[in-house]
Amino acid sequence: MAGAKFERQETGFVNAVTRAVRSAGGPINIIFKNGARLSGVKKAFKYGGRTSSGSEPLTDVCIETTDGKKHNLSMKGKDSPSIAGGGVAGINELEPELLPSFLTEALRKYKQLGYKKGDAIPDMYGEIGTRAKVSLLEGSKKTGGPIDFLYTGPMTVTSRIDGTNLHLNGNLATPREFAKKTLYLRIRKRRVDQTFDPTSKDRNGLPSIMGKSPSKGDTNRRIVVAKSIPSDALKIRVNR
Repeated sequence: MAGAKFERQETGFVNAVTRAVRSAGGPINIIFKNGARLSGVKKAFKYGGRTSSGSEPLTDVCIETTDGKKHNLSMKGKDSPSIAGGGVAGINELEPELLPSFLTEALRKYKQLGYKKGDAIPDMYGEIGTRAKVSLLEGSKKTGGPIDFLYTGPMTVTSRIDGTNLHLNGNLATPREFAKKTLYLRIRKRRVDQTFDPTSKDRNGLPSIMGKSPSKGDTNRRIVVAKSIPSDALKIRVNR
């Protein structure tokens, strides 16, 4: 996760573990707000480096345990929409059929609703299937994973040390557990004055959906991931 406020969560988590290990004089158990538990933790540190594409990796923090294992954590804040390292590049790496399916169906839906070239169009949301969600959340070595756990909680990490137990104010879940939540792909404009273009393609030959911005010259749409949608949103299902 990029940005100073997200760095604050990562740093706070690592500092809390480091202090607890020092206080206990050895390995600790981390107990999370939702009851999840990691035992035999001896070290936590921030993950360094970039993915093979040069983008931010999925892994934010690594934890080492006394059994010799290293666990990769993705720090999600309270409601982070970022799930695939490298954005669109990461999604294409992990689930190459997902975006073509979504964009093709989205274009069909816009046309079905009667939108013509030059019309202003609303954002489109595509609900991601469970298998694809797990794949995107876990990631791969190429996207800075694979991810063992996702940590969700306030940007300010608070903790309480009780002997060898460290209690944190965030939750821990595996990618499969986190995938029980509904996640959506979202098509949105890069610039507010972009309009519908049903014929243009991006450099990968996929529907651009959005035409050129008259004011800034930006082309193509932006793809993001959302955990919730407006009640009146246009929605399709991506069966992946």
